[in-house]
Amino acid sequence: YISKGSIAEIETQLGLCVRFHYVEKDAIRDSMELYMEVGKMINSLVYKLKYEFDKLQRTKGDERNAIIGC
Repeated sequence: YISKGSIAEIETQLGLCVRFHYVEKDAIRDSMELYMEVGKMINSLVYKLKYEFDKLQRTKGDERNAIIGC
């Protein structure tokens, strides 16, 4: 889940920029919206991949059971 960590790092860096007055919050509003949108896409992708992997594993288990007669 490296990508999730990267999104969290971006959130932290943007927050620090505002906290230490490098930029105003309004100046990074678009960036904040983008990282949140990308974060949602990453979460959706991870969920989908986990679902597909689990489904594949169940299918393989069913095939094994059919072969050995369970």
